[in-house]
Amino acid sequence: MQKFSGLQYLAIDIANHAGLDKASWEERIEWVKTHINELESLTPEDPKTKFLYLKAVDALRNITEPTGFVMALDSTNSGVQIMAALGKCAVSARTCNLVNTGKREDLYGNILAQIQTSGITRQQIKEAIIPMLYGSKAAPKRLFQGKQLQAFVYAVEKSVPILGEMKALMDSCWDTSLKYHKFSLPDGHVVRLPTMVLHQERIEIADTSFTYQWKDVGVSEDSTSLLANVVHAVDGYVAREMVRRCPFELAHIHDSFWTSPNNMNQVRETYVGVLAEIAESDLLEEIMSQLTGKPVKLHFTDPDLYKDILNSEYALS
Repeated sequence: MQKFSGLQYLAIDIANHAGLDKASWEERIEWVKTHINELESLTPEDPKTKFLYLKAVDALRNITEPTGFVMALDSTNSGVQIMAALGKCAVSARTCNLVNTGKREDLYGNILAQIQTSGITRQQIKEAIIPMLYGSKAAPKRLFQGKQLQAFVYAVEKSVPILGEMKALMDSCWDTSLKYHKFSLPDGHVVRLPTMVLHQERIEIADTSFTYQWKDVGVSEDSTSLLANVVHAVDGYVAREMVRRCPFELAHIHDSFWTSPNNMNQVRETYVGVLAEIAESDLLEEIMSQLTGKPVKLHFTDPDLYKDILNSEYALS
């Protein structure tokens, strides 16, 4: 893993907000050097990034003064990273930067390139794949039809094979007789997942009527919720471990980690360390054993994946 100075991380932050977050570290730093005298005139118009960009440029202009500036690096597709680590899947790990490929991978852009059809945007790919990662079949069908849908599904299966594998494993853990499923994580955090069932009733009042819907705890024949809830629970575990292990002030918003640029080398090292530990462990088997109430033993195609994760370059980017 490459290491950078606090000043270089500040340049990376500026470039990220300028839209270069998918470029290499060196390209981002070089972009700031090239445009050092005109950074203010290059302020992005997007309100989501405009003021973060200006804040970073201001910190650069006042680099000799203590400003308390903090920046963030975000995980690239944290859901895929967690599934790849749990399932020890090298193919999926490469597509989400959990394993170094020599460049900064872009999952959505890579899938778009594989589809090779007109009329589809990267944003559509993102809107389709995020809910699909957590078990949704409806989201892709709303955005794509016919051959487009077939091409999209094929590209996802090729790029993220762990998705289908994890969905099948989690579906196999669903107990139709339970009102909740329960498991614990390595730090002792207990996850309790009530089974929420949708009810509806037709209400008639005078000459009008309407359908009233509500959710309540019950039992269900099937559900796709385990996949999402297990991944989100492990995601929370990763965030807790990050805060515990970093000996400095670290804030996080989901998978976005905020601290001083001077601490970013350690943040990146800690993050890949936590994910490598998950990949080396039997966490997926342990979770499934708790969900099913019986021992589960799985066969993994890449049991030594954790070694490659430790050399990840853009897991946080």
